[in-house]
Amino acid sequence: MVPFFSSNLLETTKKKAIKAVFKEIDRLAKEHNIKKASFRFPVLNRSSLEGKIPQNNFLMQFDFQDTSINTQVIDLRMSENKMKKGLRKVYKTNIEIGRKHFEVKMFDKKNITKEIFNKYIELHYKAAGRKTRGSYTYDFMYDLIKSDNAILAGAVKNNEFIGFSYFYLYKDNAYYGSSCNSPDIKDISISHLVQWTAILWMKKKKISFYELGWMHFPNNLEYLCSPKELQISEFKRGFGGYTVPLFMGEKYYDKD
Repeated sequence: MVPFFSSNLLETTKKKAIKAVFKEIDRLAKEHNIKKASFRFPVLNRSSLEGKIPQNNFLMQFDFQDTSINTQVIDLRMSENKMKKGLRKVYKTNIEIGRKHFEVKMFDKKNITKEIFNKYIELHYKAAGRKTRGSYTYDFMYDLIKSDNAILAGAVKNNEFIGFSYFYLYKDNAYYGSSCNSPDIKDISISHLVQWTAILWMKKKKISFYELGWMHFPNNLEYLCSPKELQISEFKRGFGGYTVPLFMGEKYYDKD
């Protein structure tokens, strides 16, 4: 993440501080033989969401290459009816069909258990066909839920979990983490109802903004995204909201 400064600083003072910080970053990078440094501007912060930070990538002023992309954000302060209007038409249909076949349960620090979380891990392995991450990562994710920094949504059909989605919480904002669905369920869409149920839960809990994550588009010369990434981006945009820039930059200290 890029360094942030007090909003009470004068603009001239802030510019001097930024310059001093990146000068120190360069010094440390050379001292420790760092080959590459990467920074990005977080979208889920009050200054960014309220438009109080410059809408440009100042990293380029310090010899960083611009690697910016876009991300999708939903303003949960809108009425439920207005959010529903932002849904893609086929999503509304899939949500209603899903309600006829399964229910979605929300788990936070008050009701999550190791047993339920292990069901999430097991389904993750089943959906991927292999172990995709170390057990310590799942331990950390479970601890985040217990500390009120994440939530889990689970789709249940005939007393069995058929899908999960994991979300991070930060103050009054939320960020979409990951999902997994049972490969045995092929006749109904799981993710649409899971996402929509989680969105309504967030709204009820006074979450202000929900970031669905990075948006990829074809014909991007800076980043050649895969068909899967394009498909995921298309899926996220179907829930409405708006696309905002996610400023990022990379600096190579080793020219080789």
